[in-house]
Amino acid sequence: MKRIGLMMGSILAATVATALINPPAAYAHDRYEVLWTNSNTIIRAKGNVTTNHTKITVCDMNDDGLGVRIHYWTDANGYDIVGDANGYPEPCGSEFAYDRGHVTSWKICAGKNGADTYCTPVYAA
Repeated sequence: MKRIGLMMGSILAATVATALINPPAAYAHDRYEVLWTNSNTIIRAKGNVTTNHTKITVCDMNDDGLGVRIHYWTDANGYDIVGDANGYPEPCGSEFAYDRGHVTSWKICAGKNGADTYCTPVYAA
């Protein structure tokens, strides 16, 4: 009986350690998307959510005077916007979720002077 109890304790400890080290499956993948304009012929911006849904990146893909940004929402009821401050070309704009939450949804937008003239649908992260 002691041997079974010891074995069960080892299995439980390994299971708990695995759960603490590995993120939940819902946060285990990255997501990349593109904002197209002009009937899907010009890539205006690209964006992604990475690092277990905690890092947001947006890249301006055209030197056209339009600014690009990502609006994002987190599981801590947060909302923020990250933009590509220098425009085209790289480096891109990025940040970790400001409230230390996980990004749950996001969309890429572009327009002059902060206007959201073009936007993707809202994506689930």
